[in-house]
Amino acid sequence: MTAPGVAHPLVGRAAELDRLDAAMDEVRVAGPRVVLCSGAVGVGKTALLRLFADRAAQHGATVMWPRAFGRPGAPPYWIWQQVAGPNRLFGSPPLSADRAAIAERIADQLRSVSAGQPAVLVLDDLDRVDDSSLLTTLPRVLRALGRSHLLVCCAYASDAPHTSEWSAMRHVLKAAAATEEMLLTGLMAEDVRRLLISSGLAAPGPDLVDQVVAITAGNPLFIVELARHLTRGGPDRPEVPLPRTLGDLVRYRLDALPESARRVLGAASILGERFRVGDLARALGLDAAVCFEAVDEAVRVGLVAPVSAAEAEFRHALFREIVESRLRTSERIGLHRHVAEALEAAGRPSGDELGVLAYHWAAAAAGAPRPRRARGHAGRRTRRCELAPTRTPNGSTWSRSITPAICRSSTRPASV
Repeated sequence: MTAPGVAHPLVGRAAELDRLDAAMDEVRVAGPRVVLCSGAVGVGKTALLRLFADRAAQHGATVMWPRAFGRPGAPPYWIWQQVAGPNRLFGSPPLSADRAAIAERIADQLRSVSAGQPAVLVLDDLDRVDDSSLLTTLPRVLRALGRSHLLVCCAYASDAPHTSEWSAMRHVLKAAAATEEMLLTGLMAEDVRRLLISSGLAAPGPDLVDQVVAITAGNPLFIVELARHLTRGGPDRPEVPLPRTLGDLVRYRLDALPESARRVLGAASILGERFRVGDLARALGLDAAVCFEAVDEAVRVGLVAPVSAAEAEFRHALFREIVESRLRTSERIGLHRHVAEALEAAGRPSGDELGVLAYHWAAAAAGAPRPRRARGHAGRRTRRCELAPTRTPNGSTWSRSITPAICRSSTRPASV
């Protein structure tokens, strides 16, 4: 499974890689362990774990990096479905939806994978997970691992608002004897210089390096994006101004886009970190070619990256959040309604899309000018979710007792 995020050369993390290698050695001898990897947004947690996971795979370990849902309204147990598969979790015919039974089935899969050779499970961005079923199930799963050879790497941002579920879960994990904490901090000046060079700046002078250190506090994401900013302006042009924050840098790129592209990108931020261009076109009532052109513009300035011929994603979750924060409240509410209507018109309000649909209707109803009618829309969709038979992508029917949770968990407000 691949890891998302902004790819950049990893520098200055030799000590942390050694600690992860040592934890892997412990797993081989003493059984499962948990590493809590924390640090500021953009400090390189994903990049570090990606490199470690690649090295572990080269040494014969099985690496599991479950794919994030990429949109609000994730189905219950989405991450665990990527690990164990929906059939194993829910069964066909449906098995018990009791949380303890599901946790045992997840643990059974993990024990099976890590029985002979060590295995690594990476749970990235746990502080941003909007599926509480993952967080409430995780302690049960870890307690049921027995003597398996599994290393669980959990990454979270230390400088971002945390949900109450994750805050409670973090305390539980920290209290476990087999848990190790690892805090990533900013890079030192020499590592900043190396990262600037590897990002395209030829021989940055000490004054520029000192300035970048002062502005970025050694944050690798900010450093890489500053290097991109400088190289676009010309590496030998000192008059190119340096944005003082990463938010300023993203806003600078947004302002460089035509108004039509900014409008499309704003709608994309409502759809989620990963979005289908066809959904954008339907939500905005535009020709698909216009949306593709706007996405190409956003790719050009480094805000999004193509995923496939029909999909794209924001290059970092922070980029999406900044784009969404620039929307007026009325725009945001209207876009949620247009997205919900577009999803219904596309004929996909079933299976994994149920939570997404309910989320957008709830967000639209929260500020609609006629709240009673809006609540009625959301309520009808919720009742439809509860009563409609739902299926996983491979066609197996989910337990009816699980289905209401899709709607309940998807009405949480978006974090902006």
